Amino acid sequence: MSGVSENHPRPQLQRSSWESLDGRWDFALDPEASWSLPGEVVWDRPIVVPFAPETALSGV
Repeated sequence: MSGVSENHPRPQLQRSSWESLDGRWDFALDPEASWSLPGEVVWDRPIVVPFAPETALSGV
């Protein structure tokens, strides 16, 4: 398959409209499991996607 990204989760199922969201994003932990609108959240740290917050590679 030509043009398939190595980062695509399943290259054999690649779609023309798929776009990777991997990278650095703003992030906030919510230990109280409260609910807020995105505009009300204090995004106080970065996270590296696709890694889970519990992993060292996430940077959290």
